[in-house]
Amino acid sequence: MPSKAPARPEQSNEPLVNLASLPREDALERARVAGREILGHENALQAVSDALWMNWINVNMPVAVGQTDDEFGELVDAMGDQFFDGLAESVKRFAADTRTLDRISEFLIKESGLAWKIHNMLAFMEAALDDDTQGSLPIRCAVADLRVDQDRLATALMDLVWRASHA
Repeated sequence: MPSKAPARPEQSNEPLVNLASLPREDALERARVAGREILGHENALQAVSDALWMNWINVNMPVAVGQTDDEFGELVDAMGDQFFDGLAESVKRFAADTRTLDRISEFLIKESGLAWKIHNMLAFMEAALDDDTQGSLPIRCAVADLRVDQDRLATALMDLVWRASHA
């Protein structure tokens, strides 16, 4: 998977890459990553925030009702301040959620590695044990059963972040 591509050049310390020079799959993946992360970049949203505000206000408050022009203008200005404050809060929350999901992903990758290690140890132990005999403890069967459960756990840990972000 290619490295994460920032939405705008000033958001990166990496050298710029002309996406058209990359293999198609890499360019498409970088575009998807940028699309997923754009809401977490206040500077990137600044370019469209005025258009968002104007579209919202024109739909929700197209004319003054019972106010003077000055009163209506003051109301629109005050609402604009609140709109942009809310947009900034949303950007910060989205960025924090993204960072949290990345930290959880890193944690789960580490724990998934441990789960696969235990799975492999159980498979090794199962292979080393003789078949269970009549009247003895079913040790090989118990190890095999644990290995199957551990396989399910390791797979679930691996897929957890993907399922959470695509639900």
